[in-house]
Amino acid sequence: MSENTIDDLLSAARRRIAAFTEGGDMEAVLGDDALELAESLLRAARHAVGGPQLDLALTGGFLRLTRYLAQPGGDGYDDISAARDLFTLVERHDPSQVPSGLPYMHAMALLERSESIGDAEGRDQAIEGLRQICGQLSGQDLLPEVECNLGVALWRRFAADRGLADLDESITVLRMAATLSEIGAPERPRCLSSLAMALRTRFEHAHDEQDLDEMVARSREAVAALVPGDPYTPMLLSNHGWALCTSYDHAAGPEVLSEAEASTRRAIAVTPPGHPELPEMLRNLSGTLGRRYDRDMDREVLNEAVALAAEAVRLTSGLTPQARIGILAELAAQLRRRFHLTQASEDLDRIIDAEREAARALRPGDPHRHDMLSNLFNGLRARFARLKHDENLDEAIMVGTELVGARTEDDVDQADLRFTLGVMLLSRFERSGDRADLDGALSAGRAALDGTDDDSPASRRYRLFVLTALRTRSQHADDVGSLNGAITLGQAIVDDPTTEPAERAQALTDLALALSQRFDRQGDECDARRSVEAGEQALALTTDDGPLRAARKNVVGMALLNRSRHSGDIRHLNAAVERLRDTVDDYQPGRLGRASALSNLGLALSARFAHTGNAPDLIEAIRLGEEAEAESRPGDPGLAATRSELARSYLQLFELTESPEDLDRALSWAVGAADDTPDDHFQWVNRQCRVLAVLQTRFRRLHDPRDLEAAIDRARAVKAALGERHHSQSVALGSLGGLLLTRYERRGDPHDVEEALELLMAAVREESPWSADWARFQFNIGTALLLRFTRLQDPGDLTGGIAAWREAAESPAATSQTRIEAATRLGSHAADNGRWDDAFHGHETAVRLLPLLAWRGTSRATQENWLAQHLGLAGRAASCAIVTGQLDRSIELLEHGRGVLWSQYLETQTDLDELSGVAPDLAAELKRVRNELAGTGEPGAAEPELREIDHVPQEWTRA
Repeated sequence: MSENTIDDLLSAARRRIAAFTEGGDMEAVLGDDALELAESLLRAARHAVGGPQLDLALTGGFLRLTRYLAQPGGDGYDDISAARDLFTLVERHDPSQVPSGLPYMHAMALLERSESIGDAEGRDQAIEGLRQICGQLSGQDLLPEVECNLGVALWRRFAADRGLADLDESITVLRMAATLSEIGAPERPRCLSSLAMALRTRFEHAHDEQDLDEMVARSREAVAALVPGDPYTPMLLSNHGWALCTSYDHAAGPEVLSEAEASTRRAIAVTPPGHPELPEMLRNLSGTLGRRYDRDMDREVLNEAVALAAEAVRLTSGLTPQARIGILAELAAQLRRRFHLTQASEDLDRIIDAEREAARALRPGDPHRHDMLSNLFNGLRARFARLKHDENLDEAIMVGTELVGARTEDDVDQADLRFTLGVMLLSRFERSGDRADLDGALSAGRAALDGTDDDSPASRRYRLFVLTALRTRSQHADDVGSLNGAITLGQAIVDDPTTEPAERAQALTDLALALSQRFDRQGDECDARRSVEAGEQALALTTDDGPLRAARKNVVGMALLNRSRHSGDIRHLNAAVERLRDTVDDYQPGRLGRASALSNLGLALSARFAHTGNAPDLIEAIRLGEEAEAESRPGDPGLAATRSELARSYLQLFELTESPEDLDRALSWAVGAADDTPDDHFQWVNRQCRVLAVLQTRFRRLHDPRDLEAAIDRARAVKAALGERHHSQSVALGSLGGLLLTRYERRGDPHDVEEALELLMAAVREESPWSADWARFQFNIGTALLLRFTRLQDPGDLTGGIAAWREAAESPAATSQTRIEAATRLGSHAADNGRWDDAFHGHETAVRLLPLLAWRGTSRATQENWLAQHLGLAGRAASCAIVTGQLDRSIELLEHGRGVLWSQYLETQTDLDELSGVAPDLAAELKRVRNELAGTGEPGAAEPELREIDHVPQEWTRA
């Protein structure tokens, strides 16, 4: 580069520097042309040697330095960095011309920049640079200021990285700075105030009372040392208020809080609008007023605290979230105080918004992140409890999962956090049906229980939750181990003498549900009986106005319904209907649990219809089921059960109406329920069989072979999916066998009847004789053997068929329709083949069972409809009696067959004259009841009778 060109660059740069230093013209050094000139000087200096390089580097360095000084704080790091590079060239030629304050300015600029962008490496370089400068400045006037800034930088690094050595070094350096600063020196108040803040931090970490006492003393010294016009006055006054609040929090008197408030208000009063420290001062005053509210409970004070924190948040809206963390946390704290007072939803929403923003700004591993997430977790839980919005539940679970993962196993709150997370996961499972949530809830509950002493109150609460999770898992998965585990745990909690009454009531409720589930699977009468007893005990421990009373009535109603399945006692069935009707009355529309109550009442009414044939019960059952389906949330685990029961009810209705629309509805509900059920759900088989029943009925009525083939294909798939040792294998075997019989009747393929017999006999071996399914299997075995007898004329098949029908007719668990049909077939086929004793037994049994079809709990029209389906039965029975030489019995059978309804009428027409003379009120009441029975056909005076059960075991939606 020519000499003239270098001189031009130097002259241009010197003019600009003079314009700024002598005339205050900032544009002269900050304009784009000034930056271009500075870069030209740097390029020229790198290529020059000797004196020209020194002149270029020196002038370029001062131009960059003046640019740095002309810019607002923190905005000129590139210039000070470039100035340092240029003065490095100057140092090679003449070290004396390097400005003595340049390393300090560069270190402070680097520190400010690195802290603003989160550059830990740059921050560490700046701190090391300040350390070196302190070593070089021994005895110089600048040393207190540099040591003060080094101490503050170390304190801030401790806040970020939690290195205790940094905090201790910070206090040591700040003490030295305070000692070196002279009284009246401008840096002294800042050194003392910074020392007080560092001592406050160490006190909060180590709880050394000496640090607390020194903090207050140094803070008061700082305020006393303030010099008029000191630009740090607002910050120091605010820090003093903060320090005094810490002292107040640790047993200082109320006068200290008043002093803190006065100091912080004074700080705000002398702070100009737009000052960068103003938001932090507002935050400090907000915290001080929050403490005053806690002391005096003055709502106006609390409202001011909220307003101050909100204003601090507003003033920092343009800053990065990292710069707003403390202010956001303060706003959330004050809003939480007010929310506890007012329960205002708006405050809760603002709490969550503030804590969410603060939590997102904190890096994983930051010690403050845990507390912020904990607060956010609790806020989301509270909002979910109020609004039941899925997004709140999802976010709470996400936050809770992070909290569990971040805590150590020896954390005292870990068990309770796991328990709470488990509760949230179980809540989400109940809303969405996601099995992963159920498994997660059970795992969390077990982990909480494992991490707690057995005799602690929390342990009892965790045991109850594990019981509920086990029972729920067994209900929604094919897991007999969970079911038995729930029953064992539930009984242990009930038997534990230390269990509180409320806990015992909850354990009894879950125990009742688990026992009902096991009865559903295994058919043990003891489980059905114990389920009712446990439910009644739980209800007895529940107050009349308790929020759980309706749900526990629901449990008792379901247990009674289950028990009626085994006992066949209409009283149990009627009791279930009344209990469940009472439950529905206790639920207001829209209340959680109402859909379950509606569905379960519909199920009980449907069961009673199957038992009695009373059509109004069926119509009401369908209405209730559809109402329950409409009120259920999408994904509700109980929704498939409701739909499956609607399919069964519509199938029953079709038998009355023969309307294809009813059959179409039945198939739609059945397929929807089956397809929405996971194949490891314990009701999966039952819901598949519901589809099979509808398809088989469609085939028989509409004669479309595609329905039959679809049913057989589905039945084979079910059988293959279950395996040989599955507890529902008998249902799958029996259903496939029945369908193959139907196809044999259509096509006559011998292989179908042989396979059907093999399947049905295997089903009988697997099923309990006390099951209605067992009676149905026997009925179908009888049919299959007679079909084969017709083809092969093997007397053994005839004998076996008659024996199978006899078993079905005499089964106390079978429906009245199944029993009468089995007895009728027995009688007809025996008579056709000259086996008159068997024929008489079959027809006589059928006549004897007729009153079960026409019991008093049904309307007169329903009674007549059922009896009309068996016209001629009494005559056939009388004929068999005559053939077998039982003439007197033939007359009795004729009278019995034609007098079913007349006999019922006469039983209610007893002369009440004698009773009226002794107890007129009782006689009048009996007369009223008799008239109602004769006129309405409503349940209430039924004799103990057998109950009906469809071949698919019935189920309820949920507890």
